[in-house]
Amino acid sequence: MKSPVIVSAESLQGGGVIARHAALVLGLESVPGIATNRHCAAGLGAISIGAGSIAAGMDRVVLAGGTESMSTMPMLTKRTAPDWEATQWMSPSHPETPDAPAFDMSITVGQNTAVEAKLTRSDVDAWAVCSHGRAIESIDSGAFKDQIVPLEVSGGVFDTDEHPRRGLTVEGMAEFKVLHPEIPGFTVTAGNAAGLNDAAAAVLLMEPDYAAANGFQALARIRSWASVGVAPRRTGMAPIDAIPKAIRRAGLQKGDIDLFEIDEAFCSVPVAATRALGIPQEICNVNGSGCSLGHPIAATGARMVVTMVHELRRRGKRLGCVSMCAGGGMGMAMVLETVRRTGCADQGERRCPVLRVLPRGLLPFPGRGASWAGEGRGDTMKGTAARRRKPKTGTARKKRTVRRGSRVERGRVAVQASVAETRGFARWTNADPWDGVHLGTGLVDSSRLACECGECVGCALRAG
Repeated sequence: MKSPVIVSAESLQGGGVIARHAALVLGLESVPGIATNRHCAAGLGAISIGAGSIAAGMDRVVLAGGTESMSTMPMLTKRTAPDWEATQWMSPSHPETPDAPAFDMSITVGQNTAVEAKLTRSDVDAWAVCSHGRAIESIDSGAFKDQIVPLEVSGGVFDTDEHPRRGLTVEGMAEFKVLHPEIPGFTVTAGNAAGLNDAAAAVLLMEPDYAAANGFQALARIRSWASVGVAPRRTGMAPIDAIPKAIRRAGLQKGDIDLFEIDEAFCSVPVAATRALGIPQEICNVNGSGCSLGHPIAATGARMVVTMVHELRRRGKRLGCVSMCAGGGMGMAMVLETVRRTGCADQGERRCPVLRVLPRGLLPFPGRGASWAGEGRGDTMKGTAARRRKPKTGTARKKRTVRRGSRVERGRVAVQASVAETRGFARWTNADPWDGVHLGTGLVDSSRLACECGECVGCALRAG
């Protein structure tokens, strides 16, 4: 039997392999890990790598996602000639040019996009106000409850995004000062751009036959994904190329897509993309996005998939597309399709100790041809384990109290998702990804992972 793998995206955490670190914290010594980086698209990239490996027949089970703690981001130093003194350093996303600074994305992405798309300050401010309003509405309606794993912190339980602002108006947004007043017509402010956030999201991908053999019900499938490259000064325009490419690969047309999410690292990006592609704002970023929910770089792509799948199912819709630009002149998009439940997998109930720590929020994400296996009753059971049939092999069911699993086109990859994501600027006593706090199962005490329930992520990985 092929060994399972953990793929975790990280962008600003100083290097290393967080995925392998997390595996060891979880007691999964036989599970290798790999760290990936595609800047803002790293989370989607990790999922596509895992799904592609399964589709190629190299793996049967892959835990994929991303983690980022911008509040504890390491500060690096580097020795440089001629004096070889250690000075503060950060790896550049691209070779700098006058019109594309490597360390000022407000110009390289936000403003350049606004200029090319002929957007005004009021255009991006209006989008930002709408994003915050939709995020607040989603919080108040409970739309995010099944997506977030509550964390116990010194002040109580952290289970609600902190970043969205209530009562934000266009008039209030206009009071924010632009970041570069010396540049005529500058549009970017702290109000219409993403803030600093901590989060993590992880999904369990499975080969469809393996998932079916263990009684997992599909939740959604990934129809396609696509990545593109553009000139660094045009980074914010990359979704305009990535979205049609992914939709074509899925054998679909733009009009077939029910919902879109285009990340709001800067609000000029979704405004430019929706106008260029003719996407109605009514079906784009319906729960908010980076400006309101936050943009924890490497975790964002996975978070977007979680939110999209939940919202499609909540609305009874079928097809969704998530996309973002990425540092260095890149963009990525992924097309997702919900799967109707075809049978009942709720025979018998078992409790896994992990579930007492992760009461809600395990979700599925796949890659091309990937399937998410299994679906629990998280929306009705909240803090309890999802009811599901015991796997025939006594293996595989990952911890979750929320729906997961899905099946991908051609049924090559079955995915059972475990998503632990927190999108606000967390007041955590321990916000360091290296402590395992942000990566799905890493939210669990290693002492609770000596589990043989056959239903949690650890059991699934050991069995895979």
